[in-house]
Amino acid sequence: MNKGLIIFARKPVPGRVKTRLAQDVGDQAAADLYAAMLDDVLENAAKLDGIRTMAFWATDGDANLPLPAAQVESFVQSGMDLGARMAAAFEYAFDSGMEVCCIIGTDSPDLPAEYIRKAFDHLDNDEADAVFGPAEDGGYYLLGLKQCWPGFFQDIPWSTEVVLETSLKRAGELGLRTALLPIWYDLDEMKDLRRLLDSPEASAPRTREAAHKLLQGRMGLEPPITLKKTGKHSMKPILIIAAVPQETILLEHALGTTSRMKTVAYQYVEGALGKQHIIICAAGIGKINAAAATAALIERHRPKLVINTGCAGAYPGSGLSIGDLAVASEELLGDEGVLTSEGWQDLRSMELPYLVQDDRRYYNNIPLSKHAAEKAMQLADCYGVSLARGRFITVSTCSGTRQRGEDLVRHFGAITENMEGGAVALTCLRYGINCLEIRGISNQVDERDMNMWDIPLAVEAAQRFVLKYLEEMGRPEQKESPHQTVTEL
Repeated sequence: MNKGLIIFARKPVPGRVKTRLAQDVGDQAAADLYAAMLDDVLENAAKLDGIRTMAFWATDGDANLPLPAAQVESFVQSGMDLGARMAAAFEYAFDSGMEVCCIIGTDSPDLPAEYIRKAFDHLDNDEADAVFGPAEDGGYYLLGLKQCWPGFFQDIPWSTEVVLETSLKRAGELGLRTALLPIWYDLDEMKDLRRLLDSPEASAPRTREAAHKLLQGRMGLEPPITLKKTGKHSMKPILIIAAVPQETILLEHALGTTSRMKTVAYQYVEGALGKQHIIICAAGIGKINAAAATAALIERHRPKLVINTGCAGAYPGSGLSIGDLAVASEELLGDEGVLTSEGWQDLRSMELPYLVQDDRRYYNNIPLSKHAAEKAMQLADCYGVSLARGRFITVSTCSGTRQRGEDLVRHFGAITENMEGGAVALTCLRYGINCLEIRGISNQVDERDMNMWDIPLAVEAAQRFVLKYLEEMGRPEQKESPHQTVTEL
């Protein structure tokens, strides 16, 4: 089967390429980086066996086309907008004998070659009529087609976060079968360069070298994080605590300029989202790691809010499904107590409070911020996101049977369980800092079968909602009517 790969490219002219990045590094530096990206993309494409590679150039009125590798043919883009130009390129490829064709850009120089091969496999094996490579910004880094259907590229809101969503809907309207590749990212901002350098050195050597030089040159000019001052005090940050890096990676990539920091015991990322100072730490599994990291970072940074995020197991009867979201109304310490011949009894029965503050005694129940949780519920309602609110249980030994889950539900009346939330909430309570806990459901608490779990789906859903919450926090405060009571699940 004749296969074609289209590459949409530009000449590396200062002021015309990587314009978002140029705002930070200048037009010439952005153009030099783009030139390296272009070289890597064209060279990697030329190495793909059995695939005709065609570079379509946006000339901006310049009739002189670059001369890429001998294995890459050069053509001029034509059309009024991106959709029309893509359609024209596909039509040329199919008219010239290609039976399946994919298109990529030059913003992902480290795109794994196996993703491109996988796209062709979907088309070759008649598994799909259209293949999309989803980009983290809501667009797509690759599109593969078996033919160019009329209307496929029309009325797509290009350069928005709904490009992929709209394109998939259009494919459905045309009756096309679709397949999705793994998510990848574009090199558009400074944080993306750091991400490239943090990844394994498998491809894009020119881009990596250019990114390293660019970042190295900037390190001597400015500190990695610049915080605005309010009066005599620095702006208070928001601290995000999770257990493992998988639960924070999307959040880290959403930050602007970042620095990897280190205390004696913990590493964390410090950066900004808009005007907000954000600190992110993957503290490790369990209550001890969570409490120690939370306390250390509170002592160091005095945050205005702590957000605990990650995955959770849903209890029988909670009504939650895998991929759903939940916010904690309070945390319950599920292990602390005594096991007697009459069964398990909590700390209150032992008259042993976990924490005494003034005249208040806290046993197994640890409160979280009601205001933060209500704001999360209102945000979810605004965006049409399903978010359950209820009690969470923190355990050191996960429930591996349905019976164990039912026992905990009978005793505590909770909806989910996790391994760190109670420790984070208790530490925040000690310091008088508001705490919000948002988790995605990775599994049902039932007979343990990891094949039924979906941790990636759960942690992605949680992180995307936390990002929305942070964006909402960054908006100017407006006067609101008193909060309505939110019924707990």
